[in-house]
Amino acid sequence: MAKRKILVVDDEPDFVKLLAFDLKKQGYEVVTAGDGEEGLEKIGSENPDLVIFDIKMPKMEGYTFVRNLRKNAERSSIPLIALTGYDSMRDMFEIEGVKEYFIKSTQTDSLLQAIKRYLPPDTNPAG
Repeated sequence: MAKRKILVVDDEPDFVKLLAFDLKKQGYEVVTAGDGEEGLEKIGSENPDLVIFDIKMPKMEGYTFVRNLRKNAERSSIPLIALTGYDSMRDMFEIEGVKEYFIKSTQTDSLLQAIKRYLPPDTNPAG
């Protein structure tokens, strides 16, 4: 069975490294992008099973990223999980069809549980 692939779109390299490490330990393949434009390119080339994205990014922020992704019928069903430092944005995410919403933190347990709801990890992480 192939590993399930997660795309992390975020412009904070230290956070991305920490999250990628945690996801790989859970048996996921991780692909990263530093902004929304690169994220859309990676979706086209990598075909991720789930996307985690930040709202505040250079070049293309998270809202525009989601709107552009949802315009593509083939990719509109990819589960999206938003990360941000702002709790007041929950309603906007629900309108855009984002599955989950988390305040950015180094504590990833809740985020990992949400990912597992939409994308069970490979049962054989060593393979």
